[in-house]
Amino acid sequence: MNAFIAKPFTLAQLQLLLTRWLLAAAPVKAREAPPRSADARRQFRADTYDLVMLDVDMPVLSSHEVCAALRLEAGELLPIVMVTCMDDVQSVDTAYRAGATDLIAKPIS
Repeated sequence: MNAFIAKPFTLAQLQLLLTRWLLAAAPVKAREAPPRSADARRQFRADTYDLVMLDVDMPVLSSHEVCAALRLEAGELLPIVMVTCMDDVQSVDTAYRAGATDLIAKPIS
């Protein structure tokens, strides 16, 4: 990749821009997890994934419990990104303790 950036970006803006570019440049196969935790873990085991994105505000599943379970199964190398509108210290700490690699703040624009 050869990039010339003429506009001063914040680190977060640059990360978002690069993420969009990478996802647009590569084919991405996305699967939505079933609402029940056992079904979601079964689907996770049935295939291999390069990235897991979990919304913190999942309607049925506890995203932190799912994160912890996937982290135990997949190990430390699988990136698990939690998408959240909560950016307080306690919420961020809870996500990292559950095994999240990083967090992305909503709304994503």
